[in-house]
Amino acid sequence: MNRPITSLGATVLAASLLAVTPVAAQSMQGQQQMQNPAPTTQPGMSGGQVSEEKLDSFAAAAVEIQTINEEARAKLSEPGTSESPEDLQRQANEDIISAVEDEGLTIEEFNEIARLAQNDPALHSRVIAKIQEKNL
Repeated sequence: MNRPITSLGATVLAASLLAVTPVAAQSMQGQQQMQNPAPTTQPGMSGGQVSEEKLDSFAAAAVEIQTINEEARAKLSEPGTSESPEDLQRQANEDIISAVEDEGLTIEEFNEIARLAQNDPALHSRVIAKIQEKNL
């Protein structure tokens, strides 16, 4: 169900990730702190310091997160669905966390890159380009 993402769509996707990922991060924050209490990103890291490898991982995870969100919305709008909205949200959050981790990032790293991209126009452009690459 991967549709090509336009420039506007990639911008909307990048912006929407900032709203979605904190929910997923909050649901797993306690577990991850127990497993890995050390910070995974450099304090004060700037957009220019995000490696191409991390950016590729971020973009791949972002595309997967878009698919997860679309599927969850579709299930939620299905008439007669047996799953509660809370169950669908919980499953989507778990799938989002898995998508991020499967790309070799922690939730904290993913959120830090998203935050940096929101505040750094050059990084934002790089993120958009990478997301569009992944959807070709």
